[in-house]
Amino acid sequence: MRVIVVTGTPGVGKSQFSHLLAKKTGAIHVDIGKVALDEGFTLGKDPLRQTKIADIEKISGWIGKIIRESRKDVIVDGHYASAIVPKEHVRLAIVLRCEPSELLKRLKRKRFPKKKALENVAAEILDSCLIDTMQSFGRRKVCEIDTTGKALNLIVSEALTLLGRKSCRCVGKVNWLDKLNATGQSDKLMNIMSSTNTR
Repeated sequence: MRVIVVTGTPGVGKSQFSHLLAKKTGAIHVDIGKVALDEGFTLGKDPLRQTKIADIEKISGWIGKIIRESRKDVIVDGHYASAIVPKEHVRLAIVLRCEPSELLKRLKRKRFPKKKALENVAAEILDSCLIDTMQSFGRRKVCEIDTTGKALNLIVSEALTLLGRKSCRCVGKVNWLDKLNATGQSDKLMNIMSSTNTR
């Protein structure tokens, strides 16, 4: 039995990816956000971000029980999965990435409040989920997959290839700051973010 963590900034496509990966591997798919809402594992609402605050302790206990009792692989997906799943259970942690301008478009389509959308774009640029995941599980268990402009089947195929490896994970191939600077988009994106923060 393997535990595979799927994480990344909101909007990168974790849930669809995890659902299809679970279908291809015969694994159980656990969506942390859905568990928090369905089981009532929340601590109230964050009025600034218009989201519910997850009860990490209760979610950890619930998922820990699923992992202990399962005879199948378990795929746990969520942007704060690194704070929930114990390191010793994790075979592989996949961090999905998305080019910041594309991510902003996706979050707008999902009707994210502007401030929340831009906070998530900033987190993606600064590798926040990747850093948290490496700190929780260690670099050797972590890989990142760029989802920008790729079909879902292709992204899942990349993950299946990574699952077939015993080691040599893929971290460090995504660098949004360098790419944004090279294409002249960094100033534009930073101006949008700073103008929002001053309102």
